[in-house]
Amino acid sequence: MKYRKRNFGYKQRFLAFLVWVVLGTVVMPISLPWMSFGFAQTPSALVKRIALRIVQRKIDPASRLIRVKQGEALELVFQTDEVVDLHLHGYNRAFRVKPGEPAVLTLSAHIAGRFAIEAHRFAGNPSIGLKPKSNEITLLYLEVYPR
Repeated sequence: MKYRKRNFGYKQRFLAFLVWVVLGTVVMPISLPWMSFGFAQTPSALVKRIALRIVQRKIDPASRLIRVKQGEALELVFQTDEVVDLHLHGYNRAFRVKPGEPAVLTLSAHIAGRFAIEAHRFAGNPSIGLKPKSNEITLLYLEVYPR
């Protein structure tokens, strides 16, 4: 039995193109807000906000361990008495905190594990007797537990 090669005419090609355009412009934008592509979409009301204060290069012992579940949204609000460069390991996030200016670290805890938040450099504050210091100090840990 011999198979015949099917040639699509311009009407079939136009119809296929029209379906492609409708799907791309109408159906996809409507469905995108409900698709999560593997990441949990967290409403802003469910963001876990934690205030942290660095005083004399230390954080209160009760705040030295932050525990969250994988997929949770998190805001860490840092305040300090001297300029400090901080780094969240594992998520590779670095930021600077200045006195009198709260710094907010916003992240989605999508990687499970235990991650150190380290001070990489303190600028010093002569008014309270602190000299500049450049060695790394672990201030606290972020523990992200699997779901």
